[in-house]
Amino acid sequence: MNPPGSWSDLMEFARESGDPSIAAALFDAATPMERADLADIILSDRRARMRFAKASYASGSLLLWLGSVVQLDLTLAKNPASPAALLALIALRTEDPQVLRAIAAHPNTATKQLDALARRAPELLRATIIGHPNASASTLQRLSAGAGNTECRLLARHAETGARLLTELWCFADLDLRAEIAGNPAAPIEILSAASRAGDPILRRKAAGNVSLPHDMIVALLGDEDGSVRAAALRNPEVGGDLDVDLAYDRSVTVRRRAAQAIGLPPELAAQLSGDPDRWVRRWLARNRDIPLSLMAVLATDADHEVRRALGRNPALPLDLATLLARDPVAWVRAAVASRGDLPACLIEQLGAECDIDVVSAVGLNPSTSVERQQKIAGHEDFDVRRSLILNPATSPLALQMLLDDPYPLNRMLLARHLALPPFLVWQLIDDPDADVRFAAAARLAAELHSQPLAKAS
Repeated sequence: MNPPGSWSDLMEFARESGDPSIAAALFDAATPMERADLADIILSDRRARMRFAKASYASGSLLLWLGSVVQLDLTLAKNPASPAALLALIALRTEDPQVLRAIAAHPNTATKQLDALARRAPELLRATIIGHPNASASTLQRLSAGAGNTECRLLARHAETGARLLTELWCFADLDLRAEIAGNPAAPIEILSAASRAGDPILRRKAAGNVSLPHDMIVALLGDEDGSVRAAALRNPEVGGDLDVDLAYDRSVTVRRRAAQAIGLPPELAAQLSGDPDRWVRRWLARNRDIPLSLMAVLATDADHEVRRALGRNPALPLDLATLLARDPVAWVRAAVASRGDLPACLIEQLGAECDIDVVSAVGLNPSTSVERQQKIAGHEDFDVRRSLILNPATSPLALQMLLDDPYPLNRMLLARHLALPPFLVWQLIDDPDADVRFAAAARLAAELHSQPLAKAS
């Protein structure tokens, strides 16, 4: 088959093929008249209709149209790609409790729709709507009447629950519910102050992690007798970088691990933590981009290879240390830096010739890997290693072409979307045995042909 040279050629091919996958892929870009032809193809296959109703890659407009012509309400309501307009349409015509619950739980359900559902079936949908991030403060206030323990905890966590409702809940709450309230950024200062001074460490811990807690209260909780409270205060982004070097000697390993992750970690504290006997403290420290270069050099020779690997994944690691780690005796460490494009070409080539699949996969992701090495990786026996090339935007078309016959359908589907694969090669996937691959290929060609004629092979 010759590749189409224009959009009209592609549309004609879709009509002649009668393939629902190709028709669905072209649906978005088609005119209303063209959509009528494509709709006939899609609706002719019952299994295809169900597949697209489930498909998370289907476009919002395709799903909205599908929902207007077929009754697949529960399937569409569970599809994470279903748009708010479709969910509203389904809500208007259904009385099915299962479908209503699915709509109330859907991440795309609009605030107004949740409010309408709350008025329509408060007992059925109370917990689901209260737990939805799009629920409004007024809806939450209305649903709070008659809320049970589970619903009250959801209310206490919700970002839209106002200070007034949180105060009402606090007055009759047990310890667990008060802890949830103390962690809500909308909690009033009176609640935060009471929680930060409470006798139970659970309340102090939740208050310590609350971003709305005043700075002086956070600092006070850094000296709390309970290690979990001190660790929570360290996790609070409002704590700042002015941390005491004594944290390196804290008796709680959780506190020291958290200190090693702190943004703006003071060099003196970092130096003390680098010798911590707990390897997870050193691992977290190695991942911290704010540690001094001199300390990175120390961690590059740490006895624990996981510390060295963590350092290899640090985005602030300088080239000289990355080069050192690329020659580490442990493959897992070498894999951490093998995807760096600034490594010397000879070292990338050396890493790519290894047998370890993690190292070779990282080289496949490296934007500076040579075309020759990419072609060798394209022939690798492991499908995950081959996929590394498909996930690399810098992979050469010559290497990508070798993957057109990859036996793994997911690889071929992702390959069809790769922008470096020329359209005339994408065309070779248009009759793939896998329906999802054909959809991806047709969608890519549709995008190309709406902007310019299809490039021909030279």
